[in-house]
Amino acid sequence: MTLRINLAATLSGVALLAASFGPAIAQDAGTTAAPEQPAMVAPATDFSDAQIGAFAVAYVEVMEIGMAFEQQMQTAETDEDLTSLQFEAQQQMVAAVEGIDGLSVDEYNAVLTAAQADPALAEQIQDEVDTLLAE
Repeated sequence: MTLRINLAATLSGVALLAASFGPAIAQDAGTTAAPEQPAMVAPATDFSDAQIGAFAVAYVEVMEIGMAFEQQMQTAETDEDLTSLQFEAQQQMVAAVEGIDGLSVDEYNAVLTAAQADPALAEQIQDEVDTLLAE
């Protein structure tokens, strides 16, 4: 099996991002002011080998969680069931990333964003992922 850094990875990153900001957004739901948007910052591409290795481990775990929930989400009978499954998947993805030593959700998303903009970084990550999957 080969995982490629692609739209699925983007969605995983978005899911993690949404999950990490979910409580803050829920708290703001009662106010009339729109939530403040974070400033767009160019992604850093100078990640250490340890950061890339940690990202690769987390990436594989996040993708496995996503694949495990995919069929359940496709067969969800109601919107409530789908929302519940999405929330559960997001929580498991966040827990997987936070369970990796030296990696936070923000760092995971930063590496993911940088890899989408930097083909050399994406290739380096893909090599790490391929090595993990070959074990």
